[in-house]
Amino acid sequence: MKMNKGFVLTLDAAVAAFLVLTILAYANYLVNESEVTQWSEYNMLSTGYDVATMLCHTGAFQTLNASLIENSLQQALPANYAMRIQVDSYQNIGGVLYPQTQIVIGPEIADSALKTHGKRTFLTFTGNNAGTYNLVEFWIWLK
Repeated sequence: MKMNKGFVLTLDAAVAAFLVLTILAYANYLVNESEVTQWSEYNMLSTGYDVATMLCHTGAFQTLNASLIENSLQQALPANYAMRIQVDSYQNIGGVLYPQTQIVIGPEIADSALKTHGKRTFLTFTGNNAGTYNLVEFWIWLK
């Protein structure tokens, strides 16, 4: 009887060790796999947000002028990236947001293997009041 009890405990410990090692190996695989693909996407997304922030802080977005935004984009965007920007403006009328204008700038989105997408919001003001609520969406990819 003692021999069976020791065998069961040993078998239980072996199965537990196997499960723990399998889970650790799978977790290691997932971490390494995600780091490879997400680091370059994160870098590209960071560049996209930097460009969008710069266009917002320089006032290019607030003008809602497509040619001015496009010129500013060409100056701000690094040469190895391509970027498409869509600016949607909404007017607040009685607490309801109504679409006002839509501006699309940049080339068609490429079927590149590595591309990413981000959003940013900003307000334009008329005097002391918010004039329009705006949503900027951008897609960025390597040329």
